[in-house]
Amino acid sequence: MKQNIRLTIIYLVGVMLPVVLLLINGYIADKNTLSWNYDNEKSIFIITLITAILFCTLTVYLNYRAEKKGIWYTLSITSVVALLLLLYFGISISSLGF
Repeated sequence: MKQNIRLTIIYLVGVMLPVVLLLINGYIADKNTLSWNYDNEKSIFIITLITAILFCTLTVYLNYRAEKKGIWYTLSITSVVALLLLLYFGISISSLGF
């Protein structure tokens, strides 16, 4: 049970918090185009998504080493795939000049 609580905390703090901060930063950057986060929106996007991806892989690794709960494999691996696709398409579209 302790391992399950640890994985929950790691997932919430390491994956969900950076994604929420990413969305809040995008919202604030769109409202104020003269702000710091508007100028650095792409770098913040990349850093927060890579952080979330690393914490997802950490969750998979810790789950593999300990209890091997199926829900954590499913949730973490699905999150990694979704975040990698978001990162790929986000960088691809921003490189086109949109």
